Amino acid sequence: VSGDDINLMQLFRKSKMKVEFAFSTHSFVYTKAVDNLLQLLRQRSRWASNMKWQIILNPEFFIYLLSVFFVTILPIILLFKCWWLGLGIIFIRVILEFQFLKLGYMVFNEEKNRLKFYPVWFILQPVYIFIVTFLGILNIFKWEK
Repeated sequence: VSGDDINLMQLFRKSKMKVEFAFSTHSFVYTKAVDNLLQLLRQRSRWASNMKWQIILNPEFFIYLLSVFFVTILPIILLFKCWWLGLGIIFIRVILEFQFLKLGYMVFNEEKNRLKFYPVWFILQPVYIFIVTFLGILNIFKWEK
């Protein structure tokens, strides 16, 4: 139903074909961004609905997706149980994500001034991931026309 491009790549990989990321700027594909928050949530929950296929097609990628969920949600829970561990995970996450974003901006030749939005995203991301994950698990999404 969803994630056909990811599932296709995983089928290629499973059949021993080599799948690589194309870093050439000539290979980049530009798409129209969604117009509003509701469309974004619908799109991402549709993407998240293919998690059940990732368990079968690529267990490693599924574990990665699961780890993103837990690394985002777990520190918040730990803040109430073991605050120093929760803060430690958050600190490590911020450093790693910030470095990853800087590298991404360099690879894709984007403006680094977008990093100023990271604090806002850091605060909103747990809510976003929680909503998108559960809407995807429950197959609650609508195809846009």
